[in-house]
Amino acid sequence: MTHSDRSPWRGRSARPSRLIGPALRRFVPLLFLVVTAITLVGCDQPAEPFFRVAIEGTVSLDQQPLDSAVIRFIPTGSTSGPKTSFEVRQGRFAASRENGPPVGTHRVEVEAVDPRWRHDDEEAVQRLTRSRTRKIERIRLPDAYRTNSLLTATFATPPPDSGDDSPQTLSFALSSRLQ
Repeated sequence: MTHSDRSPWRGRSARPSRLIGPALRRFVPLLFLVVTAITLVGCDQPAEPFFRVAIEGTVSLDQQPLDSAVIRFIPTGSTSGPKTSFEVRQGRFAASRENGPPVGTHRVEVEAVDPRWRHDDEEAVQRLTRSRTRKIERIRLPDAYRTNSLLTATFATPPPDSGDDSPQTLSFALSSRLQ
């Protein structure tokens, strides 16, 4: 008995492939149109459920620009969205609206960083070993600016259709001696 003799379709005029073929040929273009329409409608939705703002600002320590640091904005209260952090160089930081902090109130943390010895930098560890440096100069900010920060910032939503993408400006004047 050959394979064709064992077929359940032996002696019948139409095989399933012949019956499905025309229906499938009509269904595929319709399916393509539906998937394309759903995709295009989904493109108009915002990617995030919160609004971000562009920011720029300065950070000084004892009236001198903080040379190298990280500034973090941590949402508080009813503010939703992720915490954001930005590099401070020569006392300045900036962020575009695409990666800026969400609208609302934030606790602000500032951490001074020695630019020669960045965190988790394997090359910096090797340089330190080769230089036989015994002590790394470190700028230590008071706790009131770091993880126990008392600093806050509030960002407002720009008026709708204002076309105003100009950054909101901040200035943080820190003191090594809190009073």
